[in-house]
Amino acid sequence: MLKNCSPSLSKFNPSFYTTVLAVIVMTVLPTRLLALDLSLNKNRVVLKKEYEGLHAMFRKQMCTGRTEKEFWKKFDDFRGDGYHVPIHLDGTLDKKTVAHFISEISNKRVWINKEIDSLKEVASFNNLEKKLSVLEKMFEEHISLKEKYYDMDESEAKDLLGREANKKFKEFRAKVRDFLSEISFLHSFRFPVDHYAWRKRYDELKERHDYWGKHEANKIFFARKIIQDGAQNSDRSDGDNFLRAAIDTAYISLRDYYEPFVSEMIRSDLNYVFKKVKPYLRMGPSKQKERLYEWLDRTGRYYKFYDDLLNNSDVKTGSELLEARAKSRFALKDFVLQKQEEAYTFWQKKEEIFRYLYVVDTILFNEVGNIDGRDALERRDIVRVVINRHDDDYYSMFDKLDDLFEKFSTVPDEEVKKNKWLNVLFKEGEFSFTYYFIKANLNVFCQPMTKLGQSLRSENIDLALDVLKEYNSGNRSKHIRYFSRASMLGRIDMSSLWSGKHDVVPEKVGAKLDSAQTKSIKTAISTKKYGYRYDFVSEDNKKFKVIEVGDNGFVISRDDGVIYKQRNPHLFTYFSKK
Repeated sequence: MLKNCSPSLSKFNPSFYTTVLAVIVMTVLPTRLLALDLSLNKNRVVLKKEYEGLHAMFRKQMCTGRTEKEFWKKFDDFRGDGYHVPIHLDGTLDKKTVAHFISEISNKRVWINKEIDSLKEVASFNNLEKKLSVLEKMFEEHISLKEKYYDMDESEAKDLLGREANKKFKEFRAKVRDFLSEISFLHSFRFPVDHYAWRKRYDELKERHDYWGKHEANKIFFARKIIQDGAQNSDRSDGDNFLRAAIDTAYISLRDYYEPFVSEMIRSDLNYVFKKVKPYLRMGPSKQKERLYEWLDRTGRYYKFYDDLLNNSDVKTGSELLEARAKSRFALKDFVLQKQEEAYTFWQKKEEIFRYLYVVDTILFNEVGNIDGRDALERRDIVRVVINRHDDDYYSMFDKLDDLFEKFSTVPDEEVKKNKWLNVLFKEGEFSFTYYFIKANLNVFCQPMTKLGQSLRSENIDLALDVLKEYNSGNRSKHIRYFSRASMLGRIDMSSLWSGKHDVVPEKVGAKLDSAQTKSIKTAISTKKYGYRYDFVSEDNKKFKVIEVGDNGFVISRDDGVIYKQRNPHLFTYFSKK
């Protein structure tokens, strides 16, 4: 740092100079992330090399072969056979909940049997495949009318087109709902299930610490375990519970939707359902019967387990089972929290810039991976979320409900406040991969060193440094939250379940296409080899049209015709505080 100083300052020692400079910068730029800003003066190659050295030391200390083996052993013990055992706050069995729902498990077996019997009368799914093909064609025609509508200026013809589209959509909606009703072998038990309502009710109760609240939460969770289930192959592969839940949501959404044009959310959900249903139809009735038999057998084992649990016919399903479950849960949770505390302690002793890089790298690896490719626009926005959370005490401080709170209860508040980056990562409930019962939490203290993992780490470090530099130059966003509908069971919208009020950040375009790519897309448009999807308005009030060519989305500016890649809002939607 001194080599860039004037001769009159070079006689001062580095630590004194750094202190003086920090005071000057703090006076002039109080909103910059100072310690990190000063660290950016280092050569990036040197900075990355230092971080990679620390990361290697961290991994060597935290992640031995024994660590991974111990984690997976405790994780498997915790998961057991997959049976959920509802317990009271004192750790005893919630028999009322089991007794209340065991008859539903029996009803579920009867329902699966009826579906099997129905398939015995079906020779093939050819008729269903034809109906699906007709629906897909009707759907594209409806979307084409929507495109024409948005392409038109305000006129009487536009109003007529809207009425025509409304009439055709009513017909399409009725046919889709008939089709979805007909494929009952792909239904959830108790179809149609409102997965949003079930999740909302559970979230309202899960933090209750009174007898009634815990009992009600147990009932909701137990019911969800029964209805949010699905068939699979005999080797436990290709589970279809996500498809069944998506069919529920699409059916309910269409039932309650009365606009003339399909919304983008419903369009996306129907597109997902149509695409995923096809291979199951192609399997034929015999394969579906085989999968349903597996489901029937599994549900029978569940019934026996809970019946034995109620009647204590087997000592292993009584008090010993509860004790074993409690021990395995405690063992996994204690192990994970201990490793998280060690990770926290390791990085809190390092320079702030390295704490920042570890947190961003860990979050990006687990939340995005390489899904956004080289453009990395989603990762950039998530780095912005992380930086904004650093400046928000709600996200950057622990409270008594956080599992790690007890670990640091003897540590002075001022000491904890110094580690806001680490607090952002470990704040309970904000990043699901940090929960002890999620297998990906292993990546917090035992990050993969595969070729892909190392490549992503290098990219993520560069992104973290780029966005930090952007932030300190005054170019900032208001992003504070995000979520992915596509990853939610039932493709539900979680934003209305959050505490506090948030605004959706308007959709953004992706990277601008180069001349060759632009030419290719324009050719697809001129030859009608594309599908219209929807229109949106950006944060700066610019209008855009979204199309699909092959399986890729593209965005066309309605002002100047410039074409961009699409950033799929169903994968990542961002929110700011109101």
